[in-house]
Amino acid sequence: MSKANSLPLLVVVVILANLFGTVSQVYSQVVEIDSTYLEQTNYILAPLDKSKIPKAILYGRMFDLASLERYTGITGTDTSEVDHFHQAYYEIYNSSYNVTGWKTPDQLDSDLDILFNSNIHPIGILYYDYNTIDTNAIANNQFYLQNGQLHDVINRTTSPYLTKTTFVASPLGPSQVLWETGTHTFKLDPLYFLGNKPLNVNNVTIDFNDGVGLRTLALNSSVTVNYTTSGPKYVTINVNLVGGAVLKGTAILDIRTGRPAPQLCNGVDTIQIKALPFNANQYGGASNEQGNGVGYIYFSNANCTSKKVTKPIIFLDGFDPKQKKKKDERTPQKIWDDFINKRVLVNGVEVRLGDKLRADGYDIIIYDYDDGGDLIEKNALGVVQLFKRIYTKYQTSLLDDYVVIGPSYGSLVAQYALTYCEKYNIPHHTRLYISFDGPQQGANVPVGLQQFLDFFTKKGIVAWLKPNLKNGLHNVPAAKQMLVHHSNANSETPMPDNFRNIYKANLTAIGEYPTKCRKVAIINGSSVAAANTFLAPCGEMVHYSLKKLLSSAKKLNWNAYSSAKTSRCESINMLTDGYFLRWILNRPTSYIRYTQPAPNNQSYDVAPGGYFGDPFGDYEGTVKFYSNLAFGFIRKKEFRHNVNPTFMPSVSSADIRLQSFNLNFPFNNLNLACEGITPFDRVYAPLVNEEHVSITSNNVDWFEKEIKGVPPPVPNGSVYTVTINGPSEIPCSTPVIFTATANSGVSTQYIWSFPSPNVTIVSGQGTSSVQVRSVDATVKDFTATVSVNTKCGTGSATKATHSGAPVIPTISNIIVSPTGAVNATVNTNASPPYKWYVDGVLAKTGTLKNEQYIPAGSCGYHMLTVDVTNNCGTTNSGTRPEYLYNRNCSSFTVYPNPSDTELTVKLAADSDANASMARTESAATTNKLPYQIRLFDKNMLEVRKILSNGEDVRISTIGLESGIYYLQVKNGKLIEVSNVLIQH
Repeated sequence: MSKANSLPLLVVVVILANLFGTVSQVYSQVVEIDSTYLEQTNYILAPLDKSKIPKAILYGRMFDLASLERYTGITGTDTSEVDHFHQAYYEIYNSSYNVTGWKTPDQLDSDLDILFNSNIHPIGILYYDYNTIDTNAIANNQFYLQNGQLHDVINRTTSPYLTKTTFVASPLGPSQVLWETGTHTFKLDPLYFLGNKPLNVNNVTIDFNDGVGLRTLALNSSVTVNYTTSGPKYVTINVNLVGGAVLKGTAILDIRTGRPAPQLCNGVDTIQIKALPFNANQYGGASNEQGNGVGYIYFSNANCTSKKVTKPIIFLDGFDPKQKKKKDERTPQKIWDDFINKRVLVNGVEVRLGDKLRADGYDIIIYDYDDGGDLIEKNALGVVQLFKRIYTKYQTSLLDDYVVIGPSYGSLVAQYALTYCEKYNIPHHTRLYISFDGPQQGANVPVGLQQFLDFFTKKGIVAWLKPNLKNGLHNVPAAKQMLVHHSNANSETPMPDNFRNIYKANLTAIGEYPTKCRKVAIINGSSVAAANTFLAPCGEMVHYSLKKLLSSAKKLNWNAYSSAKTSRCESINMLTDGYFLRWILNRPTSYIRYTQPAPNNQSYDVAPGGYFGDPFGDYEGTVKFYSNLAFGFIRKKEFRHNVNPTFMPSVSSADIRLQSFNLNFPFNNLNLACEGITPFDRVYAPLVNEEHVSITSNNVDWFEKEIKGVPPPVPNGSVYTVTINGPSEIPCSTPVIFTATANSGVSTQYIWSFPSPNVTIVSGQGTSSVQVRSVDATVKDFTATVSVNTKCGTGSATKATHSGAPVIPTISNIIVSPTGAVNATVNTNASPPYKWYVDGVLAKTGTLKNEQYIPAGSCGYHMLTVDVTNNCGTTNSGTRPEYLYNRNCSSFTVYPNPSDTELTVKLAADSDANASMARTESAATTNKLPYQIRLFDKNMLEVRKILSNGEDVRISTIGLESGIYYLQVKNGKLIEVSNVLIQH
């Protein structure tokens, strides 16, 4: 018989299937790809007779992340820790076919949690015989494969199962426990000897790595250990059996610096709250559930001795799923240190808001829910009781009504509690409600990240991940109520869990917002719609890959991506290549899910808003630990994470209600309250995005002034900046469009005025865009006006406009070419054609404003005019002196110039100009024509006229006013003009 080997079950099946050419058949028969790992292996093993499995534990039914084959108790070098112990038991439990009398993994965790709260930590021992499948089982005629399932060979003579032993030892606590400096009591309790092998323990010798050395514990005895320093403590455990055998193990305790005990006036005094019952039937719960909690009082400096409460500020905890004594527990002191009393610098000066407020006489009550991930309504009814208890206990000392601050999830709890009180006439004694970066229109966790975690937890692979990342992030009741896109909806476009719809209906039923207190939103998202720059749409958030040392091909490549913004893209891509890892996770190639943009091509993940810090940073050590356990044979590992998405979009936390969906709405120049687009009385927002619910140098002043009742002036409360865009001319028949822009939000009325009798508004009065036209050709210059009226104030703008026939055009850039053509520019808003006249005679019709090659006429000065036309009529440029031009042909001279009493005009009958004219007309006709000499004043009125047959002419200027005159000499078609100056 060949040598026996063992591998994880799905690997065995694939190897066997490949040998018999039935890989595709196996895959087609395996259960749904979204089923758990255990469901998949159970399908493969269904035909087998389980009674023939010697130890009734078939290791490999579960994904062996704990690598129990390495833990034998022989050398003691394989290191465990609390979460590894939980994982190991989770895998053994789910690999067993008979768990009668066993604790479930959840029950084990619960029991250890109770003991931990009493500072008792059992020494856990896991000691099991288990079975694996021999990979030679088919070759040895022990199994056969049919339709993707394993079958027993009847009357086989040998067993296909191998038996192995595992030994794991570690001090125990609940999963994800937080070990702190200080004293700990460890107990050798046989109730936590978990196994199916006889374990006749004499005693256990342990070095707790506290500097004391080895200690010996008898059964049911305890020892107190004092850890004075933080850091990893390697605990060696030797289990001494009766008869002399020794089982060896090592475990790590990661000790962190302990939290100091509460000091006088700093949370020592408490208010225990038993909430009003809530009917959770809608959510699938009971009819009388309660969300209880505790209020921790931080008295003002003045009230520390008397223990009176005079000016209470109630600070509710945010989203905080129940994690008591866990690594991510948020205690009241942590709430105080990380939020209320966080150190910030304002103009270089250190400010701690909590200390400042207490020095000014304010008492701060931190309310901590028993479960900060429970239904919003349940915890809100606890806050209602808190309002009552504070008033009942301190009503004789109260000097002011409450200030209620709700960060994140706490904002919704406060909103529901206050609104509930008003609905049912319960005094809430609150003057100010501050929503601190709350999810008024919903919160966002990238759906790709949700799916990434679902992949592991729903596959049933990881034990310790369940209560933390999976539930805490998106599957506890509160998360289902808040998230705008939930993986449960199984939708590529944003769609919530039905819990959110139920919550919104419940909130609407009681009135949505309180009306008997001031409502303020202080948010961390940008008011100028600055995008989240940590991520790119469809960008990588999490990457984990493995590959062999000498191979460039990745054998495992797991990725989560941010949401799409413009086009569909992947949200996760879980590639497992090669038979080994591919079939371990039942992924033939890649497990891919997609995301599509939110309405109007937008993405929640990169929208303006408060972002959350990367949650994977805390798990780097854990990922590396389990990578080395499960995949030690694969040498190259990559783990990257960039998970800083927008958690609370600005539009959501400010509760801005727009007519169309817009996550990128800027509101820095708006007074949202008087615009009527938010239910809050005031919204404060920074220019840049900040980390969610962070106290900053920007907002610390906003909090203080609102609490003290002296809020800073409201911006943009009266006058708005308005501009008009539109044409300078309004033609007949065809309407033109005028538009106005104003920094006045959406609740705006635009009143247009066009004070011309021949202008009518076709459509759009009252809106930012109107169509107007002229009704006849009457020419009118006027000023168009738009007035902007809002709930916050008014503004206006004007624009010079013309109606009717075109405005009188002007001519510029007149240039005469040597060839007898003139170039000129018409200045007009009218459309072509343009008709050009020389001395009143049409010379050219063109389509260009910069016209060229207009026939210039004969030698001398000429008058250039132009007609422009619209559908109202035609307008001529008119006979203006500046439109004269001279085609200089030298046909005459005039002197003296300037002149006092007389001008002499000397004609050049044989000039080149006359010769040119002779070539275009018969000489007989030209020679018979007299010269016509005329003098015009500046208004082009004729003041002198003389005829000549070619002789020189004298013109008297006596009696003419001093000034510029124009001398015109005409001979046939030849016309020339010269300027003369008469000066007396």
